[in-house]
Amino acid sequence: MTTNPPANGMNAESSNSVSGRDHADEDLADSELRYRRLFESAKDGILILNAETGMVVDVNPFLVELLGFSREAFCGKKIWELGFIKDIVANQANFAELQRQEYIRYEDKPLSTADGRRIDVEFVSNVYLVNRHKVIQCNIRDITERKRADEKMRASEAEFRAMFEMASIGMAQVDRCRRGRGFLCHDRLHVHVDRIPSYGCGWLRAIE
Repeated sequence: MTTNPPANGMNAESSNSVSGRDHADEDLADSELRYRRLFESAKDGILILNAETGMVVDVNPFLVELLGFSREAFCGKKIWELGFIKDIVANQANFAELQRQEYIRYEDKPLSTADGRRIDVEFVSNVYLVNRHKVIQCNIRDITERKRADEKMRASEAEFRAMFEMASIGMAQVDRCRRGRGFLCHDRLHVHVDRIPSYGCGWLRAIE
């Protein structure tokens, strides 16, 4: 008895193999689509570099908007050729450090926008594989407002400290959360303050 082969010339094993490849291709396409959506919608700036050459291969819309340069001003250029990023990657030696360390984080670096403004950023770079090729992803977060708030707080604390030191009466500040223990004591307060539970949170004042 002879068994005729399938009309399309494929047996069950090869059919399953093709089906498996189709599913793998679909999964890869879905993964790439998810990544692209995250890349496009991220609220941090992202640069993708060729890890061998330092060439910018992609930039997300947030960074384009943040700095005010066109996408063409990024893509196809070496990262050290981007003048507005010179304080982070100024030359090939700096790029070689990114390649070598594979992870770098700078907490406070300046960038220049297209209209000449300076913004402060946090810069993080990672090296990883995409289709067996190394790429470097640079994440750039705008910390300008956070830095201004920190500077304002430090200035306020310095002003308060100066007023405290110049006061004509003795003072100690106590905190209820620390059970009345004084944490700021004026030199003119001659009594040692260690535990004042009855005062709660507020100021102890002593006239000389």
